[in-house]
Amino acid sequence: MLEIKDLYKSFKEVPVLKGISFTAEKGDILGILGSSGVGKTTLLRCINNLEKCDRGTIKITGEFLCRDINEKSMYSSKKEILEIRKKLGLVFQSFNLFPHMSVLENVIEAPVNAFNMNKEEAAKNARAVLKSLNLLEKADSYPYQLSGGQKQRAAITRALVLNPDILCFDEPTSALDPELREGVARIIQDISENRVILLITHDVSFAKRVCSRIIFIDNGEIIEDRLKDDFFTNPLEDKSKNFINA
Repeated sequence: MLEIKDLYKSFKEVPVLKGISFTAEKGDILGILGSSGVGKTTLLRCINNLEKCDRGTIKITGEFLCRDINEKSMYSSKKEILEIRKKLGLVFQSFNLFPHMSVLENVIEAPVNAFNMNKEEAAKNARAVLKSLNLLEKADSYPYQLSGGQKQRAAITRALVLNPDILCFDEPTSALDPELREGVARIIQDISENRVILLITHDVSFAKRVCSRIIFIDNGEIIEDRLKDDFFTNPLEDKSKNFINA
């Protein structure tokens, strides 16, 4: 469902991603771990076409977002990319809800204005997802009226409303207390059956609780890619061990 091959990305000639390669299939909850600044968020941004990679291939449900030709990433047409973007969702670390819009307006903004969905249909879909996440009563509320957990669920609803095949989370528990983290864990597991979940986190206990597989990145490279239980019981790299035990 998701194939990343030899992905490279630099900023002002400073390399950030150095040949990242992995695949993920439907039902995978893939934790992407590593210290700050090693390229985890850049990787998610490249997958979601928020950054252009320099070299490499990104293939999503059989379609190329970009492919490597003569050591340079060549991107698909704007029309093709728009269709691919419908298969992707991203939940930002800081939620990125528009403060001047209600929860419902935040959720339908992309379907209506980016993907030309009928507003009534988008609102109907949004209310169904809000209901499934126990947030329907907050549909007309504004972000400042929400708790941290409610903001997180609103952001997840916004990402889910187009029913993406691949859903990415950037530090989903960084602003939440332990009780709310458990709620997010249950949501992620509930929605993972028919899609790929990519999850950046520094929260080792959360990764143990939620993920089925762990990729550990250091200095822009994957140094471990293993099933969760194997990774946490027997990390191969000293940097992985230090991260787990920090």
